[in-house]
Amino acid sequence: MKWKKILPELYQKIRVKGGRVEHQLTNNRGIEHQIEEIIIYFEIEDFEYEDPFYGIQNACGNFEMEVDLLFCLEEFEINSIFELEDRNFIFPTENLIGSFSNSIHFSVINCQFGKIKDGKIDFEMIYILTNGDSYSFMDGTFKDHATINGKIKTKLILNSLIVAVSKMKNASGIFNRINKADYRIDEMKEAPGLDFHYDRYDVYEIPIKSK
Repeated sequence: MKWKKILPELYQKIRVKGGRVEHQLTNNRGIEHQIEEIIIYFEIEDFEYEDPFYGIQNACGNFEMEVDLLFCLEEFEINSIFELEDRNFIFPTENLIGSFSNSIHFSVINCQFGKIKDGKIDFEMIYILTNGDSYSFMDGTFKDHATINGKIKTKLILNSLIVAVSKMKNASGIFNRINKADYRIDEMKEAPGLDFHYDRYDVYEIPIKSK
């Protein structure tokens, strides 16, 4: 399908009305203190669009765009969700770290986190929609698609820290890795049923502190 037909219309229709930041720590890797996963989920306003693979689709209800910040975690050590405040990350444009649908992914030119207040953080992002890794049904190259881009500006809710303790490993020490100045360890509770092959883990949820 013609990318010039699909992408300009998508940029016009995508309207983000909020989102959340999920972050995670496990005892399955030997990284001292470091948060191991940060994913941003955007909640978007309902709209209809033409998908290059599925045809006419409704982006509504639980439909979410998402960005995995694993790349920046490999480059920058982040020990607490509060360390995102006033941080700016620039990515290689060819890295497809975001997902809009199975057939449309996106790269992020840069994302900028602002101030944290009342459990939310200001956020801005410039992104490029393109073919997904497995479904390349739009014509044109990434260079062609990158001639236009979109921008998101919103506030993101900072969700509790998820701590996954592998049942196959000694759990001692993982909770000492958590920054007690930023997280309410005394309010930790079990978090069963989360979708992350957690049958191999004991999973806990630790709220962030208000700042």
